Amino acid sequence: VNPKVWTCRPLPAGLMQRAGLDVMYLLSLRSALMDKLMVDFTTQVDNYLSMYRNMPCINLGSAENYLMELPYELKELTVIQRLRREDALKNYKVDENGLLVRPCPQSEKIPEMKGRVVNIDDIPELEATDPSGENVLEMQNEDIPLLEPSPDCGEDRCPPLEEVSRSTF
Repeated sequence: VNPKVWTCRPLPAGLMQRAGLDVMYLLSLRSALMDKLMVDFTTQVDNYLSMYRNMPCINLGSAENYLMELPYELKELTVIQRLRREDALKNYKVDENGLLVRPCPQSEKIPEMKGRVVNIDDIPELEATDPSGENVLEMQNEDIPLLEPSPDCGEDRCPPLEEVSRSTF
């Protein structure tokens, strides 16, 4: 918002008073809404705190154990990790430190590919062309068609910005 707008073209005093009277009800509305919001907020906080205060200790156990319990997703990840470790122990050897010894990739025999093998030299090169048949990659910047202004567009339809800012409403 430009503050100079109000110094150059101030609002008449009568109109300013009328605008102030039109929004006076917003003060009481704001106060009522804030009171209602705070009542809702404090009610929810009280409910949350009383839920833990009134909950029997049998359901929770000790607070430390309850807070240290893993969520279901993390428990599932530990099961997956255990299964992968068991599979790895079946497929690979273990050294004296208990680490897996995997074979070197060079010592493994690469399986032969079955099916059709395509030679890269057999693939034809494609050229980018436009519908007119000219090669787009060879066109110069001057050759690329641009949108031209329509002849019926006059300058009087769009006055310069300075003239618009000086006009009165």
